[in-house]
Parts: sequence; structure tokens; C-alpha cells
Amino acid sequence: MEADKKKQAGREFDFKHAEALKLMAAASLQKLERKRKYYHRAKSLARELSGPGESAVEQLKMSQPRRQQFEPLYTADLIGVEDSDAETAMVWLRKYFESRIRTGKKPAGGGFRTHLQQAAIARSVACEKDTESLTNTVDALNAQIVALSAPPK
Repeated sequence: MEADKKKQAGREFDFKHAEALKLMAAASLQKLERKRKYYHRAKSLARELSGPGESAVEQLKMSQPRRQQFEPLYTADLIGVEDSDAETAMVWLRKYFESRIRTGKKPAGGGFRTHLQQAAIARSVACEKDTESLTNTVDALNAQIVALSAPPK
């Protein structure tokens, strides 16, 4: 009888632990969706604004619609969303924007990619790594939930 009580207490503990993990997984999933939303917007805008053509310089000016969409991401929307690598990539990207506006010239770069385009790519890579990391966390939490929720043998 004592052994049955211990097993029951263990199952109840596992159930409560699984419930707590479900809350953590739900919160992580919500955070992941928020990251994906803002990262997608940031990557799209970075790709458009880092184009190699001279018309891209005009698009980088603060008065232009795409740049007006980029700035709130930089100054507010991504705060608390992005990890340090994605943040660093965003800062460098904006610095290259400002440099291109100041000089009015295509940034230096080797081959087919300018520094500005490389910064946009770095931004995309950092975003993907960050969301992949959080996706792995959600998957691990879900695996723990399943293991704790398995029927007793």
C-alpha cells in the first residue's frame, strides 16, 4: 500500500511538472512566433534596402517608406526579441545604411556582394540561428512533456 502511494505521488508530481513544462512551451512558442514575425519583416526590408543599384541610396533616406518601416524595428520593435548576434548584425546593417547615405556611393565589397549586402545576409543568418535555437528549446520541452505524460506501466 505504501508503494502504491509513492507511485501515485510520483505520477502526480510528473503531471504537475508536465503542466509547468506546457506553460513554458506555450510561452516559448509565443516568443518564437513573435521573433519570426519581426525577423521576417527585418530581413525583407534589409534585402530591399541593401540592393546594389544606385536607386537603393534613395530608398535608404529616412523620408522613404521602406526606411520608415525599418527604423521602428531598429529602435523599438526588436528590443527584447532579438538575441545579441541578431542585434549586432542589425546595428552593422544600419551603420552601412548611414554610410551609404552619407557618401551616396555603393559600399566597397569584393565579388558580387557589397559590405551592405553582406551585412543584410549576416542579419538573416543571425535571425535564422536565433529562431532555430528557440525551436529546439520548444521541441525539447515537448519531448519532456510527452515523457512525463506517458501512462504508467
